[in-house]
Amino acid sequence: MNTLTTRQKEVVALVAQGLSNKETARRLKVREGTITQHLYAIYQKLGVRNRTELSVKHARTPSVGPGSAPELRPLGLGSDMGVLCDLARF
Repeated sequence: MNTLTTRQKEVVALVAQGLSNKETARRLKVREGTITQHLYAIYQKLGVRNRTELSVKHARTPSVGPGSAPELRPLGLGSDMGVLCDLARF
Protein backbone atom coordinates (compact mmCIF):
# COMPACT_ATOMS: atom_id res chain seq x y z
CA MET A 1 0.00 0.00 0.00
CA ASN A 2 3.03 2.27 0.23
CA THR A 3 2.91 2.79 -3.54
CA LEU A 4 -0.41 4.61 -3.27
CA THR A 5 -0.73 8.39 -3.19
CA THR A 6 -2.19 10.06 -0.14
CA ARG A 7 -5.48 10.61 -1.98
CA GLN A 8 -5.59 6.97 -3.11
CA LYS A 9 -5.08 5.88 0.50
CA GLU A 10 -8.00 8.08 1.52
CA VAL A 11 -10.16 6.46 -1.16
CA VAL A 12 -9.14 2.96 -0.01
CA ALA A 13 -9.94 3.77 3.61
CA LEU A 14 -13.42 5.04 2.74
CA VAL A 15 -14.18 2.17 0.34
CA ALA A 16 -13.03 -0.30 3.01
CA GLN A 17 -15.60 1.31 5.33
CA GLY A 18 -18.24 0.30 2.81
CA LEU A 19 -18.91 3.70 1.25
CA SER A 20 -20.11 3.77 -2.36
CA ASN A 21 -18.30 5.76 -5.03
CA LYS A 22 -20.91 8.49 -4.67
CA GLU A 23 -20.54 8.63 -0.88
CA THR A 24 -16.74 8.61 -1.15
CA ALA A 25 -16.85 11.44 -3.69
CA ARG A 26 -19.05 13.51 -1.39
CA ARG A 27 -16.71 12.94 1.56
CA LEU A 28 -13.66 13.95 -0.46
CA LYS A 29 -15.47 16.77 -2.28
CA VAL A 30 -14.71 15.45 -5.77
CA ARG A 31 -16.78 14.05 -8.63
CA GLU A 32 -17.84 10.42 -8.66
CA GLY A 33 -15.87 9.89 -11.88
CA THR A 34 -12.72 10.94 -10.05
CA ILE A 35 -13.27 8.16 -7.53
CA THR A 36 -13.75 5.68 -10.37
CA GLN A 37 -10.42 6.79 -11.85
CA HIS A 38 -8.70 6.50 -8.47
CA LEU A 39 -10.10 3.01 -7.97
CA TYR A 40 -8.90 1.88 -11.40
CA ALA A 41 -5.37 3.09 -10.60
CA ILE A 42 -5.52 1.51 -7.12
CA TYR A 43 -6.66 -1.85 -8.52
CA GLN A 44 -3.79 -1.79 -11.02
CA LYS A 45 -1.16 -0.89 -8.42
CA LEU A 46 -2.33 -3.46 -5.87
CA GLY A 47 -3.28 -6.24 -8.26
CA VAL A 48 -6.87 -6.52 -7.05
CA ARG A 49 -9.99 -6.96 -9.18
CA ASN A 50 -12.75 -5.42 -7.09
CA ARG A 51 -13.80 -3.57 -3.92
CA THR A 52 -14.00 -6.76 -1.91
CA GLU A 53 -10.42 -7.77 -2.69
CA LEU A 54 -9.33 -4.21 -2.01
CA SER A 55 -11.08 -4.17 1.38
CA VAL A 56 -9.55 -7.53 2.36
CA LYS A 57 -6.08 -6.37 1.36
CA HIS A 58 -6.61 -3.13 3.28
CA ALA A 59 -7.75 -4.99 6.40
CA ARG A 60 -4.64 -7.19 6.28
CA THR A 61 -2.19 -4.32 5.86
CA PRO A 62 -0.51 -3.21 9.07
CA SER A 63 -0.51 0.48 9.94
CA VAL A 64 2.26 2.50 8.35
CA GLY A 65 2.19 5.13 11.05
CA PRO A 66 0.06 7.90 12.48
CA GLY A 67 -1.32 10.48 10.12
CA SER A 68 -1.06 8.22 7.08
CA ALA A 69 -4.80 7.91 6.58
CA PRO A 70 -7.68 10.30 7.10
CA GLU A 71 -9.51 10.30 10.38
CA LEU A 72 -12.59 8.22 9.76
CA ARG A 73 -15.81 8.91 11.59
CA PRO A 74 -18.95 6.78 11.46
CA LEU A 75 -21.96 8.19 9.66
CA GLY A 76 -24.41 7.65 12.50
CA LEU A 77 -24.31 3.88 12.12
CA GLY A 78 -23.95 3.03 15.79
CA SER A 79 -21.09 2.65 18.23
CA ASP A 80 -19.65 -0.50 16.60
CA MET A 81 -18.77 1.50 13.48
CA GLY A 82 -16.30 3.57 15.52
CA VAL A 83 -14.31 0.39 16.16
CA LEU A 84 -14.44 -0.55 12.49
CA CYS A 85 -13.28 2.93 11.53
CA ASP A 86 -10.26 2.59 13.80
CA LEU A 87 -9.46 -0.80 12.27
CA ALA A 88 -9.70 0.65 8.78
CA ARG A 89 -6.68 2.89 9.28
CA PHE A 90 -3.41 2.26 7.42
